[in-house]
Amino acid sequence: MKKFDYAIVKDSKTNQENRLPAYSDHVCMPNWFEGEYNSFRMSLDGLWKFSYAKNMELVVVGFEEEEYSCKEWDEDCLPTYIPIEDYDVNPVASYVKYFTLPVNMRGERVCISFQGVEGGFAVWLNGNYVGYSENAMEPTEFELTPFLQDGENKLAVRVWKWTAGCWNEDHEDSLVFGIFRSVYLYMVPETHLWDVQIIPELSEDLSEATLTIITTSCGKGEVEIRLLDDAMQEVLAGVMALEEGEEGSDGIQSGIAGMVYEPKLWSAEEPNLYILQLEVRDEYGDLTEVTSQYVGFRRFEMQDGVMILNGKPITFKGINRHAFNTDTECVLNREETVKDIVTMKQNNINAVCTSSYRDDSDTYELCDEYGLYMIVENRLDEENRWYQSYKNHPCIMILSEEADICYETGCGSLAKLQEIKYNYQNITVEFAEKTFTVSNKHSFINTDVYAASVILQKDGQSIAKVVLPISVEPLEQKCFDIPQQILDIMDNIKIANAVHDGEMPEFAITVSFTLPEDNLWAKRGHEVAFGQYVYKKEVAPYCCNEPFEVIKGRNNVLVKGNHFKALFSNSNAGFASYVYGGLEMFKYAPLPNFWRVPMNQHYAQWKIASMYATVKSQEIEELEHSVKLIYTFFMPTNPASGCKIIYHVFGDGTIETTMEYNPVEGLCDMPEFGMLFKMDAGFNRLKWYGLGPEDSYTDSMCSAKLGIYENKVADNMAKHIIPQECENKCGVRYAEITNDKGRGMRFFGDELNFGAMPYTPHELENAVHIDELPGVHNTVVRVAQQPMGESFKKKVFTFCFRGV
Repeated sequence: MKKFDYAIVKDSKTNQENRLPAYSDHVCMPNWFEGEYNSFRMSLDGLWKFSYAKNMELVVVGFEEEEYSCKEWDEDCLPTYIPIEDYDVNPVASYVKYFTLPVNMRGERVCISFQGVEGGFAVWLNGNYVGYSENAMEPTEFELTPFLQDGENKLAVRVWKWTAGCWNEDHEDSLVFGIFRSVYLYMVPETHLWDVQIIPELSEDLSEATLTIITTSCGKGEVEIRLLDDAMQEVLAGVMALEEGEEGSDGIQSGIAGMVYEPKLWSAEEPNLYILQLEVRDEYGDLTEVTSQYVGFRRFEMQDGVMILNGKPITFKGINRHAFNTDTECVLNREETVKDIVTMKQNNINAVCTSSYRDDSDTYELCDEYGLYMIVENRLDEENRWYQSYKNHPCIMILSEEADICYETGCGSLAKLQEIKYNYQNITVEFAEKTFTVSNKHSFINTDVYAASVILQKDGQSIAKVVLPISVEPLEQKCFDIPQQILDIMDNIKIANAVHDGEMPEFAITVSFTLPEDNLWAKRGHEVAFGQYVYKKEVAPYCCNEPFEVIKGRNNVLVKGNHFKALFSNSNAGFASYVYGGLEMFKYAPLPNFWRVPMNQHYAQWKIASMYATVKSQEIEELEHSVKLIYTFFMPTNPASGCKIIYHVFGDGTIETTMEYNPVEGLCDMPEFGMLFKMDAGFNRLKWYGLGPEDSYTDSMCSAKLGIYENKVADNMAKHIIPQECENKCGVRYAEITNDKGRGMRFFGDELNFGAMPYTPHELENAVHIDELPGVHNTVVRVAQQPMGESFKKKVFTFCFRGV
């Protein structure tokens, strides 16, 4: 009997011993009634005996021997990854699983499948060497039959992080290793389909398809084949004979073909699938196993550099995806994969590019079912193993063997998803004065598969909705009238306000396309596309005639009215205190801010300006119905610079704030031009009328929708690994920061950039990782004109705030 030789781990020319050939990822079971329970399989997931060593000199020698008891070892629950603490050594993991075969498997042919092992690994059963493999992300299988015994069996596995061939798999920089996907035993009946290859081919005019099925089998018998449509109606049937090879060979191929007329075609927009059922019988006519596979009919080709699917041009609107979980690395279950795919579909993503390793079978099957185009970065080895294991999936459009794929990509934060969803939407809406044009970018479906409506908002509140039948053929566009009912409501409100000298409201019209019914990836009412037009109103300078009082002291100036007190220092930071309704709103004095995170050292002058700006002078200007306090700040930049802040105080407690900056030659662009307000952390609620619902920036404003939104201040802190700015809201008309009793401050102005979160930009920058941020003590409000402003232009920025 062959013994394991450790030299194979160091041999770059050998990457396996005794490994079974790669086959398709179909699942065989004894009959159609067992469902998810499959008596042909026995899962070995769960607790294994486990030992970790930093190198081969420290491993447990002879652990694989049958008489060596490992039952007192520590235990680990598989599948899982092992983190590496010492990077300059050769870590080794030893696993042991004790098991007893179920009755139906005893005396039968049994194999073992490792769905994924990071590193090279060797396998023993009851002290007998079974085999070795280095193909980390690909399923690896060995036959166990000669080594199985009645009663308890001892399965031993040793995994080496570093092998001579690990560089060839491009996993040499991975800081984890181990058995990270499921392990199971499976029974092989005498007549068995090892491999099933499905080849659906469409005619030029797409009116008919040839379905060819090629199998690799062992044993003599036949396969009964049925193709069922989505209503489980049979559209194709046949019987294919299986011949037995010499000495029970496992590699006998057989084939059969049939025609399907007027097939329903597969695409990401319409993922029509058929079910292929195969029933295997032995030479005596007894059923030995059954299996099924999805079949998708589609024709993909390149014409003059354009991707053509089923006769129509398509665009990949995709992302790159790693099979990754922040807690468990690549150890994913089916539910997590479904969540990934549902997130993609809900955000108009139609394509995914996999990484340089094979995903688990669930991923390919779910992309077939939900409708996602896949671009597979395919590293074929000498056995063509990757292609063998996922060859039957219609979702796979391109095998890119280390090739660059050019298509749009995105990442997964909520704000980015909001932007991706808008940019990837397959329906766009453009407005004129009383009309709108709908462009349908779908390749296969009419816009009438969605529920379309026109929604009227007044100052952020929805006040009317008209359902419209909007039918636009794929890759076409059509113009529609804004419903007269919507236009009449706007005109009547304008007339009523003019008669009563009221303030004119701001209107917005949104054309929205939503799902009319629940489907696999979203509920009824999920919005797939929208377009919005805003009838913006002019923002006039603030005015108020309510009485107030100015009290001048030696060091301070107090302005007070019916509900407020505003205390201004004659030096230091300027605005010292703002009390509204008896409640102090400031924890620290508001200060000018020119910094955001992350920024590189080129902009460091503006960080210094933000942290060390000091009051240089103060002026007071008393007007008939208001008072102005004007502060000039000195900023220790090189060359030196300054800015002016004007607090214009009115009798109702409103303070109109104006920042002015005159350019200084020699300073770089300004990351931000605005102010920071530090409030107590108890002011933890945010409500705003502006763009939302997620964060927005000047380069992504189109993806956000004007409306009224609210959340907790803490919710604005995105869970980035490295802390960074993440809370900006564009186009803000007003925003309220309040406590649980609804008390706080309202900020308002002409399309402000606004943010509220628990940390200052400087606190974010000082934390290398999110868990290094300090405890929450403040609510930090940022009000800004715009991020990244040119410093060589004069800047004037005005906004207002008042207590509530």
